[in-house]
Amino acid sequence: MSTTQQGTHSLAFRVMRLCKPSFHVEPPFRIDPTDLFVGEDIFDDPLAASNLPPLLSSHVSKSTDSSDLTYGDRFLLHHPSDAMGFSGLLVLPQSFGAIYLGETFCSYISINNSSNFEVRDVIIKAEIQTERQRILLLDTSKSPVESIRAGGRYDFIVEHDVKELGAHTLVCTALYYDGDGDRKYLPQFFKFVVANPLSVRTKVRTVKITWRTNLGEPGRLQTQQILGTPITRKEIELQILEIPSRINLDRPFLVHLNLTNHTDRKLGPFEVCLSQNSAHEEKTVMINGLQTMALSQVEAFGSTDFHLNLIATKLGVQRISRITVSDKREKKSYDPLPDVEVGIIFAGFNIQYMFSCHLKLVNISSHMYING
Repeated sequence: MSTTQQGTHSLAFRVMRLCKPSFHVEPPFRIDPTDLFVGEDIFDDPLAASNLPPLLSSHVSKSTDSSDLTYGDRFLLHHPSDAMGFSGLLVLPQSFGAIYLGETFCSYISINNSSNFEVRDVIIKAEIQTERQRILLLDTSKSPVESIRAGGRYDFIVEHDVKELGAHTLVCTALYYDGDGDRKYLPQFFKFVVANPLSVRTKVRTVKITWRTNLGEPGRLQTQQILGTPITRKEIELQILEIPSRINLDRPFLVHLNLTNHTDRKLGPFEVCLSQNSAHEEKTVMINGLQTMALSQVEAFGSTDFHLNLIATKLGVQRISRITVSDKREKKSYDPLPDVEVGIIFAGFNIQYMFSCHLKLVNISSHMYING
């Protein structure tokens, strides 16, 4: 659809989008008569195979009679390609159609002289306008069209690589002398919308997603910047540097930790403790001694190392859980350290299993004996 400036003009633009044709399909799909009357194993019988062709030829000759108005041959295959339903014809587009991001927009533009007089020195311009920019596609200022006779026309083709979504306007203008020698200016506007061929979710981090039209024409994926969830950095980061490889039951052990300040200001002093989810929660690994450990202030972007004295009260695989840091000045607690699993064993229990020896291990009244 186009809009023009008010006034009488000898010239007028006509715009047609150049698109590839589509295949013309004739439903219903055609079938061969042998598929209706016989099976695949009919040719295994030599007698049936020899009599089948004359039978089918007589049936076809009867059904193709021009006086037959029942369309009895509408399912017959006259050519092997008829089985696909394609007639061998191509259909030109009947509408402007959809235009997608990454596609090359190609348009056939004709400027027609509908008056009874010749127009001279025609300067033609064509450009694409979007919300962000104007792109010049054609400009004949340096070599104007000398004349367009009455009833004649001047044709040209423009192309544009579509890189933006949303509304686009194809602006066609003509500056010319009409039959009375007056200089006239004709602007005409043709609007269309560019759609998105693919939907890209923010979870997708790597896309190839080039794409092709129904006839295999290549397109390019053009997207606006994908904004993901911003990564928030912690003000205070607590991490474990070292845990003893051997932890004995009811024996204290030291855990080496590091506290880092990621801000540009001094923070602290701090308190370190083992917090609980509930009052009834059983702690199998706890602090040995004072339940709260005091730490001094930490400089901006600085860190400090310290050791936490712990003790385990239960054998097996246990968890060091909910080591929490609190800022005493700001009265603020930070997220606890993730749980760490450790193995707890008896003190002094260090027996190697020798399968080559016939030994039997017996536990009597918490005393250890080895019997041969």
